[in-house]
Amino acid sequence: YKNQISVVPFSSSTRDRILAITQSFLHTALETHRGGMKAWDKGSPHGNFNFLVLPPSKVLEYFLRSYVRSLAPYYTLINGGTLDPNELMLNNQASTLLLLLMIATGATSVQTSEARCLTAGLTETCRISLFNIIEKDVELSADPVVLRCALLFTILGAWSGDAWHMNIAMGQRGMYLSVSVAKRTLSFRTT
Repeated sequence: YKNQISVVPFSSSTRDRILAITQSFLHTALETHRGGMKAWDKGSPHGNFNFLVLPPSKVLEYFLRSYVRSLAPYYTLINGGTLDPNELMLNNQASTLLLLLMIATGATSVQTSEARCLTAGLTETCRISLFNIIEKDVELSADPVVLRCALLFTILGAWSGDAWHMNIAMGQRGMYLSVSVAKRTLSFRTT
């Protein structure tokens, strides 16, 4: 099954767009954590931690292929036989969030401190952005892309090994499940 889904290479403009949107998500996360970040800044040599550097496109593609190998056989999160990050980036913030969560999921298979740091950072950044997207427009909580984001966040958080993400993921899974059930109930009533 894993060989049936191919990953399209990132175009240079896609990588630029994902970096810009990820940067805006990061700033939202930093604003949310402002009090904790100020305390951390005082004792840290990295006091100006307000930008994100993504790995090269080939590494991002590797993470997406790793995601496909690990989750695609169990969850149908990819329509058709191709995962095209360039196409995902053309849609909206939720599809960018989905792509970032796919990258973070794929990065979990790499046993380096850089990959773990990227996964933790993207997980937290995406958690806050996902919450903000739903909070701004509650009807988006029934959007299939947003529900896919919720599923990936829950999986990432639950298996992260980080107590904070594990607790939040388990706490929010009920909310995401109830939204998913409500969406299915409404779709059955309208058909």
